Amino acid sequence: MNLIYVESDAKMVEKFKRIAAEISGIEKTSCFSRSSDALEYIRKNQVDLAFMGMEMPDMDGISLAKRILEMNKDLHIVFISAHPAYALQAFEVAADGYLLQSYGKEALECQIRQIKRKFHMEERPRVYFQTIPRFELYVNGHLIPISKKRVKELLALLVDFAGSSVTSEQAINYLWEERPLDNSVKSLMRMTAKRLRELLEQEKIEHILIEENGVRAIDLRYVDCDYYQILNGDEEAMKKYHGEYMKEYSWAEATNATLARITGKLQEELA
Repeated sequence: MNLIYVESDAKMVEKFKRIAAEISGIEKTSCFSRSSDALEYIRKNQVDLAFMGMEMPDMDGISLAKRILEMNKDLHIVFISAHPAYALQAFEVAADGYLLQSYGKEALECQIRQIKRKFHMEERPRVYFQTIPRFELYVNGHLIPISKKRVKELLALLVDFAGSSVTSEQAINYLWEERPLDNSVKSLMRMTAKRLRELLEQEKIEHILIEENGVRAIDLRYVDCDYYQILNGDEEAMKKYHGEYMKEYSWAEATNATLARITGKLQEELA
């Protein structure tokens, strides 16, 4: 599970991080002192469970919960407060749990276990895309070989579009740029898309692909990627970039130029 905790009290944040680190099944815990930062993170990342206080500098917990559920109705929310009287307000916004600030490991672990059981939450495989310097797919830390060249390139193209939709016609223009847009190449596109679906289903990661009426996109909530990390300002990811991005694909040069500008600007600031 990926958790977030939104709380302006630094001591409560440290307590949560310390206890969460002792609970098995929690893959990642991200903490925020401002509601706006938490909302931006949820917009770009997969989050299974959100813990939050009742009062933040820029927004109260009830308002934040409403905003979160507007963005992702499947995200589960637990409030943590020093005041039992807030519990009624919490459950009025469909909160899935309520903890007092005096909670310990047993209470937090029990709360997470109850939510997983109630909503039949399964552990999803961790999906990571490497784009620097070449494109590779990793599931739970293991490299997944993709023998079909066009299948791998289609997946790479979707990753490059970073959550934006790609039509079949667009994909054909990238993958078969020298071919006319006839029935033969359209058939190749359908077969390639079918084999991509089969690959994802085989690895039990079909949920990362959004597909409807010949339009496809990567669901950014369920994946991680060095390219996306750089776009989000991750300095450690930027250090791994040395001028090469998906270098096996000529169409990736446009994105490579963007990465060069981003990392070059960082180097100037550091200098």
